[in-house]
Amino acid sequence: GYKGNTEGYKIPAGTDIFVSVYNLHRSPYYWDRPDEFEPERFLVSKTSEVEGWAGFDPDRSPGAMYPNEIIADFAFLPFGGGPRKCVGDQFALMESTVALAMLLQKFDVELKGSPESVELVTGATIHTKNGLWCKLRKRPTSS
Repeated sequence: GYKGNTEGYKIPAGTDIFVSVYNLHRSPYYWDRPDEFEPERFLVSKTSEVEGWAGFDPDRSPGAMYPNEIIADFAFLPFGGGPRKCVGDQFALMESTVALAMLLQKFDVELKGSPESVELVTGATIHTKNGLWCKLRKRPTSS
């Protein structure tokens, strides 16, 4: 159990329980170098040294276009999981992929300021405190 607790926890009836996805996704218990941008981590299996966690295995969800809660045994929950999971998750991922591809096809993007200057705000979702300011430069069109 958590920090050696083997007795469990008593939670009074009617208590709201919130999973901190921000902390879950940055937990060194589940992810190697969790604060580094490393999308390749989702391509390979990771065995578990965490009691009760089955590890990460892309083969658990064959054909999945994006990592999901099944592949990660609920250690990766960008859209929640189970029967209350966001019903629009696959649409949102596909829509953002297409929108980003169309944007990058026509523009070069440069971050204004440093990556360290971007402040994140966490809550039910994670977003930037003051926006993500970028400079767009139109790419030359081919003739």
